Amino acid sequence: MKTCNTREDRGRHNRRPHNRKHRRGQVRMPHFGNIVNEILHAPLAEVFAEGAKTYRRPASNIIEQDATIRIDLAIPGFAKSEVKIAIEKDLLTISANKEANKEAGYKLREFDYSDFRRSFRLSEKIDQDAISAEFKNGILSVTLVKKEEEPAKTITIH
Repeated sequence: MKTCNTREDRGRHNRRPHNRKHRRGQVRMPHFGNIVNEILHAPLAEVFAEGAKTYRRPASNIIEQDATIRIDLAIPGFAKSEVKIAIEKDLLTISANKEANKEAGYKLREFDYSDFRRSFRLSEKIDQDAISAEFKNGILSVTLVKKEEEPAKTITIH
């Protein structure tokens, strides 16, 4: 018979096996990093304003090639006519508004097509007049054309 409880004894007897059987009653929470990411990337006016409009941030891929940069946004469920692309100074903003179907009697609702807004800061090396966009199979591709670099000028001394 043991008279003292050592740390080894307590750890060995009180430890639960690390398998999924003991996780059945736990509530699943979204990944904490996703929550922090959404808060950190929301405009401050929306974070501090009462009743601020919340927007979804669609996932994006940015591909740089020699003469272009392509931004692909995954926006399934939206029509081309619902998407708006605007440039103000050096900020490219892609957004869409879609009215929610409030009359549908959902039994289960795991997703919706809510409004979204995504902004990208444009470099001075981008030709803003040559930006084009294409929408296909729920992917919006915005192509940014890089300006041609001017060759270095040489100045002759007289």
